[in-house]
Amino acid sequence: MRDFLRGFTAEKPAPMGSGPLEEGFALWAERLSLTPHLERGIKFLSTGEFRKALIIRAIKSEASAFLLHEPAEGLDASSLGALTSWLE
Repeated sequence: MRDFLRGFTAEKPAPMGSGPLEEGFALWAERLSLTPHLERGIKFLSTGEFRKALIIRAIKSEASAFLLHEPAEGLDASSLGALTSWLE
């Protein structure tokens, strides 16, 4: 999942030896309880875990605006709290 969080996909693979997650990604992985799942492949994540990974990618994209459709769906209470705090 580390490469997915950085924005890499099958069409845009990560360079070999891409190393640990940058600080911002690691912080959000911890806030959204994804740290234990960082070594798992993206296709092995639950729906909620995948949604959390998408949220981290969106946050770290530093876009000026976000369109979130039902952002709470599939999130546990602590992850929803972290997302809500960031949105405020």
